[in-house]
Amino acid sequence: MGRPDLCFDIIHQVLPYNQQEDFIFGILAFSLLELGQMSDAEEAAKKGLKINKHDCWSQHALCHVLQHDCCFKEAVQFMEECSSTWSSCSSFMYTHNWWHVALCYLEGHSPMRKVLEIYDNHIWKELEKPDAVHPEVYLNALGLLLRVYVRGELDVFGNRLKVLADCVADQANWYLECHLDLLILWALANTGEVSKAEDLLKGLKSRHSKMIKKKQELMQTGVQVSSDICLICHL
Repeated sequence: MGRPDLCFDIIHQVLPYNQQEDFIFGILAFSLLELGQMSDAEEAAKKGLKINKHDCWSQHALCHVLQHDCCFKEAVQFMEECSSTWSSCSSFMYTHNWWHVALCYLEGHSPMRKVLEIYDNHIWKELEKPDAVHPEVYLNALGLLLRVYVRGELDVFGNRLKVLADCVADQANWYLECHLDLLILWALANTGEVSKAEDLLKGLKSRHSKMIKKKQELMQTGVQVSSDICLICHL
């Protein structure tokens, strides 16, 4: 996480031997996105889709490009046309692709009900599947609610943030992934679960203190953001 340069280097090492593999171009496109090389990312994504139009990583990368260019209507149309091919995706990829669709509606100033419908029918509903990986769903659910919160539209979502916060208060969901920990911290602090938020923050700081120095330096920003989240939500 956070090292697209390494991902790019690894892909380039294996790319000459995998020219007919759709997934290799989808992952290449994603690393190029992270490096800010949008034109090259678009080209790689389209190569992946030419090999297999159902490749979810290539679809995901092309959606990123369309969002970057503020082509929200086109991104929604493209992704919704692709959505019938996502049934075999992991919980993360399924809900993350729908997260992108919701974000395009949000950033394109569509009615908030469109965002709410995606949250209910394509993100939260994933939890009903017997093979759902709950933390992967929570990651995208929290990410969407945070975006809605920043836009000042969270009231439209009723008690959904509270319901979600109650789920992620379970410590089985903590310390799995840094991004998820930050979102959980925000949800807990923002719904009045201050004690739980402080427990998570203490745990994050404790883990950080035990890391080797190089990793401590890499993770320092995340720890600082965690502290700031708790501070802001206390104000």
